[in-house]
Amino acid sequence: QTASFIGVATEAVPAKHWEILNRCFEEWHGYRYYVGRGCGLYNQLLPGIFLDQRQILMGISAKNLTSGDIAHAKNISSPVWGWSASSSLPVDISDTIAITFYYKGTGSSNTLQFKLENEDGSVFGKRLYNATNTSEWTPARINYSELEYYWGGGDNLDLKNITRISFAIESGERDGIPVGGGGNGTLSICNTTLINTSEAVGINFYGCWYPERDIGTSLSVSVDPDNKIINIAYDLGKGNKWVLIAKNFRRYDYLGCACLEDQIVTPHASILTLIYFPQEAIENLKKLEEMGARDPILIDEENYSFGFRDAVNWKSGKVSGKYLTLDQAMVFLSIANYLNGTVWRLFMEDSISKKGVSLIEDYQGHVIYFVEGEDWIEQKEGGLDHKPHASNCSCLGKGWGNNCEFAEYSIHFSEDANKVLFKMRYSDKFDANNNANQVFIYLDDELKGELYTEDTGDWDIFKWS
Repeated sequence: QTASFIGVATEAVPAKHWEILNRCFEEWHGYRYYVGRGCGLYNQLLPGIFLDQRQILMGISAKNLTSGDIAHAKNISSPVWGWSASSSLPVDISDTIAITFYYKGTGSSNTLQFKLENEDGSVFGKRLYNATNTSEWTPARINYSELEYYWGGGDNLDLKNITRISFAIESGERDGIPVGGGGNGTLSICNTTLINTSEAVGINFYGCWYPERDIGTSLSVSVDPDNKIINIAYDLGKGNKWVLIAKNFRRYDYLGCACLEDQIVTPHASILTLIYFPQEAIENLKKLEEMGARDPILIDEENYSFGFRDAVNWKSGKVSGKYLTLDQAMVFLSIANYLNGTVWRLFMEDSISKKGVSLIEDYQGHVIYFVEGEDWIEQKEGGLDHKPHASNCSCLGKGWGNNCEFAEYSIHFSEDANKVLFKMRYSDKFDANNNANQVFIYLDDELKGELYTEDTGDWDIFKWS
């Protein structure tokens, strides 16, 4: 967003560049938002530090993602929320006793090895022989009690501090025992699950799998999140006796795009949302502070208070020892905007910023707002892509039925929309009593009309004149 805005403002790219940014939607816990949950709230809210986006679709998207965050915390019974790019911390799987998965493969008969690594560097594993030459999905269950100590650290497996989980494909011999014939092939691992827990909290098995970097080009990994499958293509014919894919949780790793973990939250995410949910953000920060996220750090036998640390593992209680300049800057600027809009105001004093706003329609105030009551709104044209013509705009969902709160949406429209602003109808699908079917229409914060209707099944058409 910011790159496109500056490009348009400096005339490095035409204004239409802004309009062709990816405007597809994702949905999380019933809330729709523009694609970009990969880096969490940071990705959605950072552009809004410099430009006030509260009344345009980008800001409403960020607000909806925040609502999704809060809903996700309730869904996984987390006492805190705030998922964003941050430092990683070890994960706690001590409430589980085993891991299960399915596997199948092609090529020579090589060994599949499953491994866990502790924070102290100790590695534990188990081998499944001839696993790569299995044409049908084959179930596997590995109890942690079956894992052998391999090397490093101590010889006691600490399930509260897992820093790495990995699958390796081996060939040749290990300790005088043949483990595979080498060659090339493929291996697929499906539906990896932790046993003795309701869900795999803290380990997202369906993303963030990477090949080890020192094995050349003999390995590639792809992940199918919909079908929960990890696909591995390998070549052991180039002097490589083994290949490995791993998911890291080390302290020095960084959780970024597509690598957010349920157990790891970051305080800066809450502060970024102050402009939308001040009460919820402050309550969340107080809980994080109680967990030690704001504790002083000891340096040369002296305590220093630098504010909130970068990350907290709410399940294990571990707190990152890092303070990020990036975090502190976002925190400072977000608080300034929440108090009096200082950063927005200063940014808009710049001639380039003014020009960008004048050239990009989303920032020109040509926006219709409506407030949804306690019923269901359906758009006739369907789809969720933002369009420059009002006849095919769409809404950002806030929640359906009597449990939804009042929500604000924005719709962009243009003069060549045949005077049809939008169409909507109500349904009693979620409200059998046909109550609270009320919509207020605003243009630039001025009330232009309102609608209160029973469920007729017909489309209500709003026209612009």
